[in-house]
Amino acid sequence: MHEALCRVAADMSPRVEALAPGLVTADVSGLRRMFGEAHAIARAAECLAADRGLSAINVAVAGTWMVAALLVRTRRGLTVVSPGEEASCLADLPVAQLADMPAIQKQGLDSPEPIRAKGRRGRGPAGGAHRHYRMAPSPNLHEDADMPCAEIVATLQRWGIRTCADLTRLPADALHARLGLDGLALQMVARGEDPRPLMATRLPEIFEETCELEWPVEEIEPLSFVLARVLEPLCQRLERRDRGVAVLRLRLKLVTRTWHERAIELPAPLRDPRTLRTLLLLDLEAHPPDAGIDRVTVAADVVLGRIVQYTLLGSHPLPAPERLTTLIARLKALAGEGRVGAPRLLDAHRPDAFTMTGFEPPVEQAVTLPKARLQLCRKESASLADKTAEDSCSTSPPLRRLRRPWPIRVRVVEGRPVSVQLGTSTPGGGLVRKAAGPWRTSGAWWNDASRGTGSTRAWDRDEWDVALADGVYRIFQDRSTGGWFLEGELD
Repeated sequence: MHEALCRVAADMSPRVEALAPGLVTADVSGLRRMFGEAHAIARAAECLAADRGLSAINVAVAGTWMVAALLVRTRRGLTVVSPGEEASCLADLPVAQLADMPAIQKQGLDSPEPIRAKGRRGRGPAGGAHRHYRMAPSPNLHEDADMPCAEIVATLQRWGIRTCADLTRLPADALHARLGLDGLALQMVARGEDPRPLMATRLPEIFEETCELEWPVEEIEPLSFVLARVLEPLCQRLERRDRGVAVLRLRLKLVTRTWHERAIELPAPLRDPRTLRTLLLLDLEAHPPDAGIDRVTVAADVVLGRIVQYTLLGSHPLPAPERLTTLIARLKALAGEGRVGAPRLLDAHRPDAFTMTGFEPPVEQAVTLPKARLQLCRKESASLADKTAEDSCSTSPPLRRLRRPWPIRVRVVEGRPVSVQLGTSTPGGGLVRKAAGPWRTSGAWWNDASRGTGSTRAWDRDEWDVALADGVYRIFQDRSTGGWFLEGELD
């Protein structure tokens, strides 16, 4: 409820202070041209709260934020105080109510003391003179006693001070001599004055847009127009705040009173409404809702926007994040979830064990080095290239592994392959000019070979490297079935 109250106040004014859970103040001094008089402003706040699901709230509008905060805790419904009547509205308020206010539980020593112009005693909020706040402590500050607010109120009640009107009639000099600056601050609150300026609270901004539908939507095509209507203002807010969407969340309220929720993690921050709409539509085509849609809510987990400037010289730049994200989403819709991304080898004994991870394009960074350091780096790079060329002669050539091993036909003589037939649809094959092997590998024998997947599947095979007329290939024989397969081609 407190967060919803803060959102209501933030929708009306940029200067909002959250005093306590369930108590929020806002500066509405400049809203007269937008809403009208004070009564219209109070009704507008009540309507905004009702739109966010807050049906019963108290609203008070006054010349000072302290009077509004005191009245909203003691009076129900809408309360509007006319200019100059702040002190009279607080006249019958018990002094004990001042001790319950979180904003004045610690005043006096920690709050700026108002300085009155021309040496006169300050007037109330309706006066024409401006109030100035002294931010430095007074010279005799150490002489004042630091008394808790509850103790001051208890002392006033022992004196017979029951209401704020009784407190305002006390002489300021005598009150200061007995209770210090804390007593003067409490008397200033009883007169309807602010003990300090309104300190705006920085609220976490929530990027979310909702659209209520008059009629249920059951097809993707009419839903695309609704998503465009929701994403346009959301992306405009992201543009003003220089934010990008990292995770896009969609919540659909169905006619069955259930929710259909989806979350799309983006590889790069985006804020283009067309791209975001395309991503949502592709995801809904793969995961459609079970019934008609009554309400559409789109929320975004945002990050700081980034500016990428490509160089005029050098390699070809990467595609734009909008195009790349849309391409990956379309490929996932065609191939299926978990089949599109970047492969990553697993730390397992199985030679072809890998997993698919999200594709993240490399980010090129320009590094400026001094001239001496640049020459040293060039010498080190040249020596490293020579060493790599020498080591490449002793290391094994890379293997271009097939995504799935192809079944082939192999003729074996005396335990060694002598000819290989790759298949009718695959060119190549013929007599084996040279063969190396076999290398026997096995593992995961404790798992079922028919049920396991990836690195958990049992395997037992003999591998051969064979040289044919058109290249060098790696083949293996599955010892459990006796079949031969082509694993890849050696460079």
